[in-house]
Amino acid sequence: MQNVRAAYDVTRFDSAIRLRQVPAVPSLAEAPQSVRTLLWDVDLESIDLQRDHAYVCERVMARGGLAAMRWLIRTYEQDTLRAIVASPAGARLAPRERAFWRLATGLPPLDERGGGRASWAT
Repeated sequence: MQNVRAAYDVTRFDSAIRLRQVPAVPSLAEAPQSVRTLLWDVDLESIDLQRDHAYVCERVMARGGLAAMRWLIRTYEQDTLRAIVASPAGARLAPRERAFWRLATGLPPLDERGGGRASWAT
């Protein structure tokens, strides 16, 4: 019985992601602290969420926790996230993160082994 409930929760979560279309947040000032701490190496006032979307998305996808991932899904449209995951930036994600974001954005899973180290950590 527990397996059925888990499958239902995943299906409900997946559907909620695909249907959500919320306008973009105008600045990082409205982003949660968990997102702002991921961007520790840049001046937050200089980040434009539209212009720098690839940088922000890649950083949150690679290192963000649950609150940061929820913010990313609420902030950017599904097509934008899908394009990032399918781009070279998505290829730099660790296999676990790449698999999650491919599932979350509706892209087909890659036929690759999960786990291991990210390509940049060799």
